[in-house]
Amino acid sequence: MATALRLAFIFWMVCPFLYFMTAGANIFTVPKLRDNGAMLGQISFISGMLCVFVMGLFHGLLLPLALCGCIFALCSVLLYEWSRRTAVDRSFYIGLAGEVPPAVCGAGPYRYVRHPFYLSYMVAFLGVAVAFPSLVVSGVCLLNIGLLVYMAMDDERVLLGSTLGADYRAYRARVAMFVPRFRRR
Repeated sequence: MATALRLAFIFWMVCPFLYFMTAGANIFTVPKLRDNGAMLGQISFISGMLCVFVMGLFHGLLLPLALCGCIFALCSVLLYEWSRRTAVDRSFYIGLAGEVPPAVCGAGPYRYVRHPFYLSYMVAFLGVAVAFPSLVVSGVCLLNIGLLVYMAMDDERVLLGSTLGADYRAYRARVAMFVPRFRRR
């Protein structure tokens, strides 16, 4: 029974990364000349899955931390799906594409954070780091979170320099990058 539970936990923790890769292929546009973001995203998600497999199969698990990691994984998928449903048919590009969508999106999770997709990825990596506390896993997760922050900053740089620059500046003044600002109105 313990083996079945461990395998179920590993599957649960890997699912967000698999989902990001499969669902992302159907939502984001990848320009023909620049697909660096797609490649880096795949490598990032694979590194998260490798951490889960190696630590899940060959190292002990602490139940409270494993449960916390499972909650983070669930939250990451829920945020991703909300973001995906909001972004469908809006011509969003893959990270580091250097392309601009037709308009600034302020609906769904974009009302609260400017980069809900990247935030969902970060939450998944935080879940892995919590579930498998080790220096190597923490290093992999921090490296990936750093990459995601860089990608978000690059997206913002491109948007600010585009014809949407004024709209994006106003949006940026209202909405936080990753941590929602809840203000009284």
